Amino acid sequence: MTPYFVRIAGAQNFGLINIAQSVVQYLFLFVGFNLDITAAAEIAVIKDDIKKSAELFSNVLFSRLLLLVISCVIFLIIIGFYVAAGKDVFLLSVTFIGLIGYTITPLWFYQGVEDFKNLFVFTAIGKIVFAVIVFTAVRSQTDYWYYNLGMSVSYIISGLLLLGFAIRKYKIKITRLSFSESFDYLKKRFSLFTSGTFVSFGMNINITILSIVLSLSDFGLYMAANKLILILFTMVTLTLNQSLFPHLSRIISANFENAVEVVKKKVLPSLTYVTLVVCIGAFVFTKMIIWVLLGPTFVDAGVFFRIMLVSLIANVLTNVIVLQFFIKMNRLDGYAMSTKLSTVVGILATFVFSSLFAAPGASIAWL
Repeated sequence: MTPYFVRIAGAQNFGLINIAQSVVQYLFLFVGFNLDITAAAEIAVIKDDIKKSAELFSNVLFSRLLLLVISCVIFLIIIGFYVAAGKDVFLLSVTFIGLIGYTITPLWFYQGVEDFKNLFVFTAIGKIVFAVIVFTAVRSQTDYWYYNLGMSVSYIISGLLLLGFAIRKYKIKITRLSFSESFDYLKKRFSLFTSGTFVSFGMNINITILSIVLSLSDFGLYMAANKLILILFTMVTLTLNQSLFPHLSRIISANFENAVEVVKKKVLPSLTYVTLVVCIGAFVFTKMIIWVLLGPTFVDAGVFFRIMLVSLIANVLTNVIVLQFFIKMNRLDGYAMSTKLSTVVGILATFVFSSLFAAPGASIAWL
């Protein structure tokens, strides 16, 4: 969908939809409250107890509804600033609508009970609706707002389907919570929220900084290049996590000292080689990749794409290997601290480099 959209909408409009998404993303993180992770872990333990499962389901649902109400108030304040600045309030509003769907989506529940089949089906239905809206409604540059509208509709449809099916299949009896009960539930999980979403907030702050510092056209080109890098990163890590992750985990569990040697002599060189080949291939064929996926108007995004490729190797190694050792050594606190530190450094680097060197500087800061 994105390749089709950017060809019609252009760099500036692609920048506009990403700005709206980044603003609303703060509210998504707030409403999420890191419950997709913490609640999933809780339901995995009590999933065979219908009463406790229903109680947790109600706690999460009404707590998120409370956060949604607060988010609506915050959004009205943001709208006030947008009106004063003469910004596109309509685009921001259709983007915000998706928060309603996200709020009622029990993603955490399906993950906790390991019902991935139905999770995939109902999520796919939402994605199909999103695709239909984009392909049928986006016909000219002025239709760019349909992209975010389609995304919002996708969230709402998937959310309603997932919520209704979970209640029916798992016999969930919703119990209404009072304001104080919802507040207490969230209060107990506040520390997990701040620690769990720190990096996500940091990444979104980077995008916000870039949307302010860069021109709209440069911001659109940068975000297009960034999307391609994320696609490459996902392709590489997904493949490695499915093939290497289980094998590496077994080696570490069997003999930690031996695992270190295996990683140094076999895994690390092989992993570096594979990622290097991907990076070199992407670097050499950058123009073709940009031309095919984004179109001729995004050729200038190739510079940013090539700069960001440098960091791909380090990111893959960190996500596939380093985290495994931190988990095995029970040092996730150390991993979290290093991640937070790198996030803060990244925010400062983004501001400095993008201010001095515009979009190329932003690409360097991404490293």
